[in-house]
Amino acid sequence: MALREDFRNALGAIATAVPEAARTMRHGEWESGPVVQSSSRDIAEAVSDAAPGEAARYVANAADFPTLERGAAVELGESLRVVVSLKEDAVGATFTVGLSAEFEICPAAYKGTRRENGRARTIQHPLDILLLENGTADNYTDALAPTYAEAYLVAIRGADWPETSAPEPSDTIEVAPDGHPLTLKVSTVTRHGGWYILKCRTRG
Repeated sequence: MALREDFRNALGAIATAVPEAARTMRHGEWESGPVVQSSSRDIAEAVSDAAPGEAARYVANAADFPTLERGAAVELGESLRVVVSLKEDAVGATFTVGLSAEFEICPAAYKGTRRENGRARTIQHPLDILLLENGTADNYTDALAPTYAEAYLVAIRGADWPETSAPEPSDTIEVAPDGHPLTLKVSTVTRHGGWYILKCRTRG
């Protein structure tokens, strides 16, 4: 117990001594605490082929984030990131948290179909999303010419979602990051805290 307190006190001392390396990280509605950056270089590490690369690492008090896990959405300062890697120290006092790059705020049009009471209903809403490019997905070799899917992660704040049903696979999102129109197809949807995290792809 004393060793854990030493680790936590040391982290607090670093945050005080080097404030430019310290940030506040939030997970879900209740978990929040100071974190200290341990690496600013692009580590280019991913949990899997479908996960974003790791852009930076931060050290956090484990007690501040009891439900934190890989794949979770966290707010770092004013930005949204995804937890790419998560490692606990030998005594369980601190986490080293690898985070993705910052998501980009984009206006979008969200579309889909819902079946309710035996009838199909079309949904279509303007919606601000957070977007993160995530490399190249599958190669479609059955086409007449090779086509490729560009992978993206989309984050939608649960409080901003206008439907009673959650986002679903096969929904589409029309968005134009940097003025380049894209139509994204949702492949998987995960709820983390107050956020929906959608894995999407488009053929290019």
